[in-house]
Amino acid sequence: MTSLEGQPRVAPEVGEWDDGQRRRPGPLRWIWYAFGGALGPRYRRWVLHDLTCGTRWGRQIARGVIQVVPFALVLFLVLGFGWIVWVGVICGLVLALIYSAAYFGPSADYRLVKHGYPSGTAQRNLSERDKAKHPDRMSRYMQIYRASTTTPSTSSCRCYRCSPGRCFCPAHSCCAVRVCCWRSPWRWTMRS
Repeated sequence: MTSLEGQPRVAPEVGEWDDGQRRRPGPLRWIWYAFGGALGPRYRRWVLHDLTCGTRWGRQIARGVIQVVPFALVLFLVLGFGWIVWVGVICGLVLALIYSAAYFGPSADYRLVKHGYPSGTAQRNLSERDKAKHPDRMSRYMQIYRASTTTPSTSSCRCYRCSPGRCFCPAHSCCAVRVCCWRSPWRWTMRS
């Protein structure tokens, strides 16, 4: 018995559950999906696209609005169309959208796991797409922000700009106040 036998499979082969096409669910299935329901293996490619495409934030907002609509309808039917009901519905919608946007990452990951993808697929997919779109971004970052600093003309200066990565807090005995090569008296520097 191999180590993978008897364990649930996370990512089926192409053609095993679907025919390789990205199918979009119908309106009723989409509403079920918006409320957190699983669509099944036939729609798993669409779910991956839905949660990782360029319009994913707009789609998340649409799902958040759809989740508020039934509660708003019940409030309007029970309490009428007074101004206080409108304020309550608008405040509930704003609160729902804040939570929907704040927890989009974990929500997307949970939806993808529910549809058979391994955990972290959304972030991995977005990272790979970003790296493919901007292949030189990391090298530019390393050149700009991680390059060795040039030594100032005053070689005895040990300010935080001239000596990156050293301790400069006044609580330790190795630190003392000293004027920087830029003559800024508020910087903490190392003793020579």
